[in-house]
Amino acid sequence: MELQAAEADATMTTSGHTRLQAALNQQKNLLEEMRDAALLEGNALMLHPVPTNITELVQHVVEQMRPRYEIAECALNLRVSEGVPLAWCDPHRIRRVVFNVLDNALRYTSSCRDDGLVEVTLTYETQRVLCQVRDNGRGIAPDDLQRLGQKFTRLARGEHDTEGMGLGLNFCIGILRLSNGSLDLTSPGLGHGTTVLIRLPIPPIAVTMGSAKANDSDSPGADRQEGTVR
Repeated sequence: MELQAAEADATMTTSGHTRLQAALNQQKNLLEEMRDAALLEGNALMLHPVPTNITELVQHVVEQMRPRYEIAECALNLRVSEGVPLAWCDPHRIRRVVFNVLDNALRYTSSCRDDGLVEVTLTYETQRVLCQVRDNGRGIAPDDLQRLGQKFTRLARGEHDTEGMGLGLNFCIGILRLSNGSLDLTSPGLGHGTTVLIRLPIPPIAVTMGSAKANDSDSPGADRQEGTVR
């Protein structure tokens, strides 16, 4: 009996810690987004793009979000195509974008069905890395779909819930535009889920070649020459 009680207490403690950590992460991300949104509004937000392992970045965000999905009993799956290249982006800001999209997917899926499912797919096309987030949630009406992404637009999650996605989506679109990328939002309509497609550029050839040359020069046996180039 005492052992069972101790195990139950440990389970409750772990669950409470998970909920607290998720709440703290959400609060931290919200504050960072508000700061960056203000800078974005004033055309003062500076991005610092670097060659970024987008696969590791997305995997990290998915694992960060997973406790919240588990609490909401919503499935979260990740599928990564082979050979996804590096992306050219500001990893900190793009991490925020992916987090925001997964947060919206959870909100609009767990609030309307018990068999919620969000699928994240990472792939690529010519000169672009693609991150698709598809859910089987509430979906978006055609009229609302046209308004989303406009400043101060917000959609309701449910009949009695007015907390929605619009403000965060506007921020994401702004970040991706600065990144020379894009965000496309599609939905067949109410009750049929939503798909978000993020596109990011790959590193410029000059950057890629520069990194390769730097790696070659640092490798054992590489010839090192110093002096004036003639």
